[in-house]
Amino acid sequence: MAANGFLLIDKPEGPTSFRILGPVRHRYSGERIGYAGTLDSGASGLLIVAVGPSRKLLSLLEADEKEYSFRLHLGFATDTGDLTGRRTESAEGAARPRGELLRAIPAFLGRIAQVPPAYSALKVKGKRASDLARKGRDVELAAREVEIRELELLPDAADDGSPRTEFDLRCVVSKGTYVRSLGRDLAKALGTVGCVSGIRRLRIGNARVENAWKWNRVDPVPDLVPPEELLPFPKLTGSEFDLRLASNGVRIDLVRLRSETVDPRSMRAGDRFFVADASGRALFCADAVPGVDDAVAPGAGTGLVVSIRALFAGGADG
Repeated sequence: MAANGFLLIDKPEGPTSFRILGPVRHRYSGERIGYAGTLDSGASGLLIVAVGPSRKLLSLLEADEKEYSFRLHLGFATDTGDLTGRRTESAEGAARPRGELLRAIPAFLGRIAQVPPAYSALKVKGKRASDLARKGRDVELAAREVEIRELELLPDAADDGSPRTEFDLRCVVSKGTYVRSLGRDLAKALGTVGCVSGIRRLRIGNARVENAWKWNRVDPVPDLVPPEELLPFPKLTGSEFDLRLASNGVRIDLVRLRSETVDPRSMRAGDRFFVADASGRALFCADAVPGVDDAVAPGAGTGLVVSIRALFAGGADG
């Protein structure tokens, strides 16, 4: 059977996200591989890799909220927004007391407009902004709405209350949020300039870095995590005949499926779920979509049919 599932990796600082995939490609040679959420070489933490059909579910993980920790440095700015870049600006008297940063944080909570950093993977006229920036081109990126759900100044036993230029923080943010931009804007709110270091991704959705494999060049790549263990969707099943129909692309009404945790008749358009065989093995991940006329259903159905998003096995028996 072809490999299929996710691998949680604790990426260290230094290597790029692409380089991290080398050992994974070696173990799962011949399988298509992708990953959710690039981490810069200077960042560390959770990287989710998908092997086989689970690649089609990466967009669902990328849309989940993410949690980071980072260090804010006041008094100087860099072209990259972190310590790996070239200093572009300095400010005297940048030290601030802890209380001043605490008072600035509430203004960043909720939906805010954020300008991404020039050194990012975003495209400008078909070119990566970071590639243009490295060539010395002026890069202007439009502000976009992101959501800062949590922003916490972490405790520091060594802090005596006097002004300082370094602070450790933790944030929970929506897709598309840049921690480097958040650090830049926090410094600006304090009346100075700044950048960040030590960006570490702690979580993507329900997946946490403490459960991830610590990437290195020695230890073997671990086994894959089944997709149903990582994504919090209910699991439904049905008869062998119905599962074979659905696996072969026949649109069946949700009424033909059953579950111990959710009533298919209560599901709404857009709900996602796994469909499993009698052994509990997920055959595919699907969406509930409207569709009655061409659906296979006994009598009055739910009005929703099974639309496969990612097919893991060819049928109910394989």
